[in-house]
Amino acid sequence: MNENFWIITIFILSIIAFIPIAIEATSTEPLTEEQKTQELNNYIHKLINKERTENGRQPLTLNSQLTQLAIRHSKQMEKDQLMYHSSNNIEENVARIPQATNTIGCGNTRTTQSIADCVVQQWMDSYGHKQNLLTKTHTTTGIHAQCDNENCWITQNFRWNENEHNRQNTKTKSGL
Repeated sequence: MNENFWIITIFILSIIAFIPIAIEATSTEPLTEEQKTQELNNYIHKLINKERTENGRQPLTLNSQLTQLAIRHSKQMEKDQLMYHSSNNIEENVARIPQATNTIGCGNTRTTQSIADCVVQQWMDSYGHKQNLLTKTHTTTGIHAQCDNENCWITQNFRWNENEHNRQNTKTKSGL
């Protein structure tokens, strides 16, 4: 047999040997509900910080205490099947986003990215929610989306730098 035959044979065998590795590396198992929730929360956080930086504000950092408050409130809204603000005496945004193929103002909200896009857009279209998102003195946030088969119940809590917040509030009441 000639030398080219062996070179081609070795080349083909080496490719075949690596195919299962490539298939294994690219196949993914479906996300768990917890992973989907975390992905949605991360998308919302990312989009909020995008809005903040586009408006000359510092990004918000996630805070575990505020996140725990958001988790409790979103779960309670889902249980009650009712959207409302909590009585935690902190600034917050809440929303209910239907998981539907034609959500008013948002279109298809069946994916985590589309739900995140929808909630942040709705908050940016609402003066009070936008004010919370863009307040200069807000420094940390907690976010949680609690989704059932029909809706996502979303809470975002804010905390501010106390010294800066007090200084800004004595200058202006606009909050922006």
